Formats: sequence, C-alpha cells, structure tokens
Amino acid sequence: MTKVKKDHNQYVASECLVEMQEPGIDKPVYRRLGFNGVVSYQEMEETLSHQTRGLTGALLAAMLG
Repeated sequence: MTKVKKDHNQYVASECLVEMQEPGIDKPVYRRLGFNGVVSYQEMEETLSHQTRGLTGALLAAMLG
C-alpha cells in the first residue's frame, strides 16, 4: 500500500495538482490551478449553465461531438 501512496503523491506533485474538499464528497478532490485559481464544482456548474443557456439539446450535442 505504501507504493501506491508514494506513486499518488508523486503524480499529484508532477501534475501540480491542488487538493480540495468539496461539499458532499468524502475524499479529497485534486485539480489544476486555472487562470482564476481553483474553482469548485458549484462554480463550474454555474459557469457551464450560463454559457450553454439557450442552446438546444441537438446543438449542444453537436458541439460536444
């Protein structure tokens, strides 16, 4: 088990990930820093819903591939 922990810590460090706690999630979540720092799931959801508002399901599906 120690090897897995070491590999995990090395991966987190090599990818410059930041450990976060999200409401409703028991385990830590790791994210990269963005231009606006590290954003929560709630902030991501609000941004995506604002940016995709008014798009039809078909258009959104085509954009996502």
